[in-house]
Amino acid sequence: MRDLAVAGGTLLLLLAYLLVETVLVARARAAVPTRIAVTGTRGKSSVVRLIAAGLRAGGKKVAAKTTGSRAMFLAPDGEETSLRRRGRAKILEQGAILQRAATCGAEVLVSEAMSIRPENHAVELGRILFPQIVVITNVRLDHLADIGTSLDEASRAFAQGVPRDSRVFLLPEDSPPALLAGLARRGVPVVGCSALDVDEAFRKLPYLEWKGNLQLALAVCEALGVPRDVALSGMRTVRPDFGSLKAWRIEAGNPPRAWVVVNAFAANEPESTLAAIEKARERWDLGGQPLVGLLNLRSDRADRTDQWCRELAKTRPAFDRLFVTGGGTAAALLRLRRTYAGSVAGLRNRRPEGVLEEIAAVEPDGGALLGFGNIAGAGGALVEHCERMGEAL
Repeated sequence: MRDLAVAGGTLLLLLAYLLVETVLVARARAAVPTRIAVTGTRGKSSVVRLIAAGLRAGGKKVAAKTTGSRAMFLAPDGEETSLRRRGRAKILEQGAILQRAATCGAEVLVSEAMSIRPENHAVELGRILFPQIVVITNVRLDHLADIGTSLDEASRAFAQGVPRDSRVFLLPEDSPPALLAGLARRGVPVVGCSALDVDEAFRKLPYLEWKGNLQLALAVCEALGVPRDVALSGMRTVRPDFGSLKAWRIEAGNPPRAWVVVNAFAANEPESTLAAIEKARERWDLGGQPLVGLLNLRSDRADRTDQWCRELAKTRPAFDRLFVTGGGTAAALLRLRRTYAGSVAGLRNRRPEGVLEEIAAVEPDGGALLGFGNIAGAGGALVEHCERMGEAL
């Protein structure tokens, strides 16, 4: 009987806690009248930053949250602070973000969705944030074990999570028919942003961005009453996300030779990464030097590792040499050697200085090093090292 009483008391305490938390989150949500959720496969953090900067330039008091490569809270005054987590990200974090935004006096919250599983995505958007605007950046094949192995399955997962009384902003060319059909069945109004002419604005951005991200962000700002030129003035001041596509010139080897290191680690899945490779070639003129790939794997992303092994075996991007590091390297090498033979190798060193020296020992004349796969672990460490020691291009 005593055990039963303890269990009953514990359950009552839990229910009371959940009730209080629900009331607090609802109160915070009411205090932040405009809520924007940014979801999709790639580009979410960049779009969050662009929208927040554009609205802020229009005089709105905006708070924002990115998840991506590094979870950050952007206060209305532009100050950024890292979000500390115990363990993995949880969707209940969105409730805390709402409360933090309300405490800051924000009238707008732009928040990146963090859910992977469809059921969590539906709760995050439809039970916690209740956004009036949902931005779907694109739909690509990633997190296959959670959202499905086809674009149709992934599209249905995104469509089912969108609240019926929100507006969706998207790029039709990055939206599979199944996504559009799913939104139509739910009666969700859709705003297509591809027709927005941003070529001139795109050229004036001081950092490398994707045209579609700019189209989405400008469309949202205009919908909320901020003129395009005003929004753009704010977007030109954006501090790019840690995982954004960028490059540095750095010396490595003995004797030292010049390398261009390109950060495409956050692109994750093959389609986005191959697009990043082409964009890097255009922006930094990587031709005429060895192009070396650095594939960083995660032991908890076995489906992503399998994607990469299949894609590299099928298409073999124009890497003159390929290095692999991270969890599951040995198994990946067995598969990749069928195509790359002696031009693929695993790295023994995880420290960025050691990674660069090990690669430079094999390619002593320097070249272009393109990091991809995952930004966690060795990927993020290399980016931090380049930001400290390299010359930004």
